[in-house]
Amino acid sequence: MSVVTASNNIGTHALVASSPPGMGLPKTLPVEVIERIFKYATSFPDELDSEVKDHFTTPDHGLVPLYNHKIADMNGAFAFKHRLLVLSKGWYKLLAGSLYEVVTVKRGKQLAALHRILLQDQCAARQHIHVTLSQTIRRLTIYAEYGCAGADQDPVEEELDQLADIFSWAIRVKILTIQWRCLNTTEIQELPLRCVNAINCIWTLEKVHLDGLQPNAVDARDFMSRCPHLHTFIVTGKELLYAVVSPRRLVMKPGIKFFTLNALWKVYKDEPVEPNPTLKMIHIPVGSPPNQVQKAARCREVFLSAQGRHLQTVFLEADFTNALTKLEEMQSCVDQLDQFCTRLAHLVFIAPTLWFFPHVKRLPPTLTYIGLWTPCAWALDCYWSRFFASLAELTREDVPMLKAFRFLDRELVTDFRRQLAEGRDVGAEHIRRCIFRVEDHRGDELLPAGLFEM
Repeated sequence: MSVVTASNNIGTHALVASSPPGMGLPKTLPVEVIERIFKYATSFPDELDSEVKDHFTTPDHGLVPLYNHKIADMNGAFAFKHRLLVLSKGWYKLLAGSLYEVVTVKRGKQLAALHRILLQDQCAARQHIHVTLSQTIRRLTIYAEYGCAGADQDPVEEELDQLADIFSWAIRVKILTIQWRCLNTTEIQELPLRCVNAINCIWTLEKVHLDGLQPNAVDARDFMSRCPHLHTFIVTGKELLYAVVSPRRLVMKPGIKFFTLNALWKVYKDEPVEPNPTLKMIHIPVGSPPNQVQKAARCREVFLSAQGRHLQTVFLEADFTNALTKLEEMQSCVDQLDQFCTRLAHLVFIAPTLWFFPHVKRLPPTLTYIGLWTPCAWALDCYWSRFFASLAELTREDVPMLKAFRFLDRELVTDFRRQLAEGRDVGAEHIRRCIFRVEDHRGDELLPAGLFEM
């Protein structure tokens, strides 16, 4: 196996400068290991970018900002990095900092392993003054894999203690994602106070996404006030009805760029919503219980009547548990966007599957782009055909300014093109009848040029 000396490596001097006192460099290291380590240590520019991206102006920039990863992409991410560090032997401390900038870890054994590694490093740091592994983390994602053992269980006390410790050590995190959705429970799990207090000390936080595990209203307000750089605050989860933080407070936070407008929050006549001209994107989950639909519509109206004229991009998320019965509420929400959002140009639908896409009858005439994102990366050919048949029914009277309909998920695009190549009827003739472009995640024509011109 080929080897390279430490002195021959271009990154040696920088690594030596950051190494803890008293640690010597190993004399030799396999070239293959060095190449793999530096590949994964320098391949995160998009992962560390916390700025909110509009997928119609910056195509193919990851996924919808609510969902940073596909579950399949998460599997083994932390385990692989740990194995890589074990291979690097003496280079562990020198390279671990770069490798730990982005940490994606699954709930359960992986979370426990991460906690154990960081705890050992914290103990070692007490003897030698140096930057700990925890302090090098810039993006931290903790998730429960849907459908696997443990994904439908409430968090146990030990896991919450591990979370609190990790949050208290990782004091320089910019992007924090906790996807802890509990599938078999209707109540959102509360993030314990000890975890919230630890997060409150992370002054560098810029983007937070809490899914299924969230602080209570009082702790959340304190959390918002203690994070001066926070500009994105997303809260999702099954049966999420009441706002964790009032949109009235969120819209007034300096620098806020993107947050979730939940269905219900306290509306006071003597406390109107103050518009924020810099807030141009919003996430609206739709799926209220039948007895709360009118109240939810009233809450949206209060917010949109004040802020709507500044919004340019809206993400509408259909209820993942009962999407087919929510079409009427979805249409009501789109009508409100038409009424109050006079500059709305981009509308993104988030649906559980392609066949749950809400084909609303009326759309805001100012729309120039419509997008679709779904966590389900496949569909039967008959569903594809029906989907494009519905799109082809849109006329210039319905969408006078619409330029394109874009699929924001590359896996879904791959599934369509695979079935098209196999000769299946996926609705290519309907795509050719559309009065607007049908695009893939990169902004290119979904159909190959030859097929489109037929």
